[in-house]
Amino acid sequence: MPCLARLARRFLWISVVARGFSSTEGLRMLVWAWERASLSARMANIVEDLLAIRTAIRGSPEEIGKFYMADQAMISREEFFNPDNLQPL
Repeated sequence: MPCLARLARRFLWISVVARGFSSTEGLRMLVWAWERASLSARMANIVEDLLAIRTAIRGSPEEIGKFYMADQAMISREEFFNPDNLQPL
């Protein structure tokens, strides 16, 4: 787990204890909400990156084919998603 995530989880735990949440269910719900928010933030970044790639390859049948094949594991993902290939896009 990255250092920042560990610190955020520790801060969450300290704030829960300070507020006096003593029920296990309450703690589980709080941790679940925090993890869901964290996952949503990561997914938003992935979606933005994918939309940027799709916009960049629009109109280029060769690049669209490579993207599809990388997505379907027909070619290695590194073949399409390497910096040399993505730079011109």
